[in-house]
Amino acid sequence: MPELLKFEYKRILSSKIIWFMLAYAFLCPVVAVVSLAAVLDIILDVDIKELLDELNASNFKYFTWMIISYFYVRLPLVLGLFSGLFIGRDYSDGFIRNKITAGHSRAQIYFSTLITQLTINVVMAVLYILGGLIALACSPFEVNLNNGEMLLRAFTLMLALAVFTTMFTAIALNIKAKALVVVISALFVMASGPVSGVIGNYAYSSNLIDNYIEACEEKVEEIEAMSFDTEYDYYYYDYDYVVPERKDYINFAWYVMHPLYLVTNAGIEADLIPSTSTVSLITEEGLFEYPAKVSRSSFATSIFAMFSGNNSPLDYSEIEDVKGMQVRISSLIPVYMIKSVIWCAVFTGAGYILFRKKNIN
Repeated sequence: MPELLKFEYKRILSSKIIWFMLAYAFLCPVVAVVSLAAVLDIILDVDIKELLDELNASNFKYFTWMIISYFYVRLPLVLGLFSGLFIGRDYSDGFIRNKITAGHSRAQIYFSTLITQLTINVVMAVLYILGGLIALACSPFEVNLNNGEMLLRAFTLMLALAVFTTMFTAIALNIKAKALVVVISALFVMASGPVSGVIGNYAYSSNLIDNYIEACEEKVEEIEAMSFDTEYDYYYYDYDYVVPERKDYINFAWYVMHPLYLVTNAGIEADLIPSTSTVSLITEEGLFEYPAKVSRSSFATSIFAMFSGNNSPLDYSEIEDVKGMQVRISSLIPVYMIKSVIWCAVFTGAGYILFRKKNIN
């Protein structure tokens, strides 16, 4: 194993592609920081100096996290393409067959390849984070890691990124055609974003829906008891509010999507990574605070709310106050860590079992 690892690392370091990948990982957040400053200054015509004077510690935490957390979004496609092309050469150049001929076991070959691919994963993620921190430190924005808590979130995303790498490695070692591996990896990464977005909208539990319906019932009773003597009261009078039914949300789609949310990392991007769209709203107070909680209100506040055909009697703040609507991120982190470790083990085990039985010739 040590000899194989030494050989694999030497091959990787001699590859020109890996140096472009490392440069991309470091420069990507740097470009993001420069672009952020440009958007504020040129497009939104915001006086950055005045803005910075008004920001609080939570705002700087948000900027820091927004910049460094996007390695989870930017790197999977690059890692997938590299695994397909680099490991694919092992078949086309006869390296795997030569390794077996030299007396190395299939377990040594598989796990030495996996270890080197995971090393690339970690190095690129660390470079991305360092690039972001250095860029922020050199910019008008200051770095705030929330006393190191942000690094725990970053480590959680790194574990989730490792799931991609173990899967890409398993695919590349069991499919000889480089082009097919590259296509499969690329399609998976490109589809994972939209699919995860859909699954994330079904993160709500059945208990939360019960609490939401109960809150709606109480609000409708309150509205019906109004005398409508004031102009404000007519706001409610103009709408036909109907208390939503449980079947509006706990339906076939929920029974399919909610289990997927529970057992996979499909919701991690929505739960942990802030949206860059909030940059356009930075002049609004409080819209880019560093989140300690994540809301499950998408079923009532997003386009998914239209599926029920009901007008919610609750306003946004009342929806967020429903019991169980907000979940602490600190409680989600260990869950995602455990799921990532389990999925890494699943892909590693399945990939190795198939590789043991594969005809190398």
